[in-house]
Amino acid sequence: MPKRKKHTVDIILSIVILIIIFSVIFYFWKIIKSPQKEESGYTATITLVWRNVPKELATNIRIHDPILISDKPAYIVVGKEIKPYLRAIPTPQSATTIASKDTYNIYLQIRNIEPLSATIPPVGKKLALLGNTLRIQSYIWQFDGIVVDVQTGPYTRAPEYLQRQQTSGCSYKIIARSVYPSVINNMKIGEHLYDVLGQEVLILKDITITHPYIYGWTPQGIKSFPDPTRDDVILTVSPISGEEIPVKINGKDALSGSSLEVRGHNWRVWGRILEVSCP
Repeated sequence: MPKRKKHTVDIILSIVILIIIFSVIFYFWKIIKSPQKEESGYTATITLVWRNVPKELATNIRIHDPILISDKPAYIVVGKEIKPYLRAIPTPQSATTIASKDTYNIYLQIRNIEPLSATIPPVGKKLALLGNTLRIQSYIWQFDGIVVDVQTGPYTRAPEYLQRQQTSGCSYKIIARSVYPSVINNMKIGEHLYDVLGQEVLILKDITITHPYIYGWTPQGIKSFPDPTRDDVILTVSPISGEEIPVKINGKDALSGSSLEVRGHNWRVWGRILEVSCP
């Protein structure tokens, strides 16, 4: 090869190598200088509704609480709203609706923390398909919601999720529906409550009797009043050992929103944990 031609080839190779080196340096410089750059993948915002439930089930849900999947944060709460639950009331002409006085619809919006690769997002072992019922949980609460909306778009960085709050010295409020008066009469403040395994787990601190509302048409319009035929009861209970919430009852974490069975000395009820009250 002539010396001049070889010299030209060397110059071209040198230029190509310099361009490659410069490109690599520029690429890494852009990464270093742009830490907020959007990542690839999807953001999914899922709306869930829990219908016809006490509004207290939303008390312990905080905006930016993480949703735990296999004990790791996977989603984050970005919205919460309580709306009336409408009941149908027959009238002489047709029917009308009235907002319930004791039950509501709770809407929850959650979004993913890490980018998703699918436009139908998985939430644990289930997909967020419209109409699907999903059970999600955070540190001290769980939520059984129906998927009513899913919005997807390019991934954007999620807000920082909240850490678990202090839960020592807390108590549970448990509501049991349609309990016989004879059962309520046998409940004693200060008695120990057992799980299905026979273990003492809770101590009964307070008993509140309440009644669901019933609704009917009168010549003066729609009227509502507490049902005189059914007794609901709210039990305030604390862990016997004074340990932090959630405690294990019937082998599972007792979370606000979860259903459970508890037993006293000579009675038992099936109820749902309304809320966790902390000092």
